[in-house]
Amino acid sequence: MRIPILCYHWFNDAEQPGQSVAPEFGISSAKFSKQMRYLAENGYTSISVDDLINYLERDSKLPPRPVLITFDDGYEDFYRYAYPALRENNLKATVFLITDYINGSNLWDQAAGEPPRPILSWSQIREMSDNGIEFGSHTCSHPSLDLQKAETIRRELEDSKKALEDGLGRRVDSIAYPYGNFNRMVKQIAAESGYREAFAVIRAESDLFDSRRYQLRRAFVHGDETMLAFRLRLTVAALRHQKYACPGSAGISAC
Repeated sequence: MRIPILCYHWFNDAEQPGQSVAPEFGISSAKFSKQMRYLAENGYTSISVDDLINYLERDSKLPPRPVLITFDDGYEDFYRYAYPALRENNLKATVFLITDYINGSNLWDQAAGEPPRPILSWSQIREMSDNGIEFGSHTCSHPSLDLQKAETIRRELEDSKKALEDGLGRRVDSIAYPYGNFNRMVKQIAAESGYREAFAVIRAESDLFDSRRYQLRRAFVHGDETMLAFRLRLTVAALRHQKYACPGSAGISAC
């Protein structure tokens, strides 16, 4: 079965042109609502990461036209804009949180020239977790993991997982790599840290044929794309993710 995994970041409703150095990662609440309405009206059913895991591990059934909707970083505007739009259209999503910045601001982004944006609070996170929104890790501080030493990678993955599980009172099985960057060591440590799967992004055409357990490929939804482009993205990003046959004897390189 082909399953698109969409990746969003923040909403740009309150921002002026030129404020962001990467405006393509921001989307208007009106456009997002229109996209969610399109999914609901055209037979798509949103699934959770757990649903995807169970399908890939045990070949459990999925609904027709499944789609996994994800958000990176955990900006507070998810609560203001995405959460209501998702509920209105009977859809769910997964948010990958940077645990050091919960209740705070996007300090890692500001260092790269982005304007300040507030991050979700624990009270908002717990409320949404109780109402169908799933949460995963995006590390503690958002480093590019492929550039880090093993001990730093392990700390970022293990400490963020523990912080989320303590804060949510439930198991956290998934992680999204910051910037989508990873290498074999990062995947190995993700498996050793207790994650059942990890998410990367689609960067090149070859990635469309290489979506595996610890590098599940997601498609960025750009804020400036038309509805036609969004519909095309749903088709192009509908990948055949490889069924899980690892970590087992095949080793992490097969994952």
